Amino acid sequence: MVMNINKGMKRFWNEEDGIGTLEMILIIAVIVAIAILFKNEIIAIVRKLLDNTKEKTNDFMN
Repeated sequence: MVMNINKGMKRFWNEEDGIGTLEMILIIAVIVAIAILFKNEIIAIVRKLLDNTKEKTNDFMN
């Protein structure tokens, strides 16, 4: 039983797919951290874009 666990642990450690998953998690964590740091700036940009879109739509409709 212990021998099977050791073999499983060695296979898991040597598996390269787990490294790809870890890299993806780290990339997502960095993106989330940046989004949190620049939250107010991102919100301001999105609001400005939406306001411009609303103005252009109103101009087009009139």
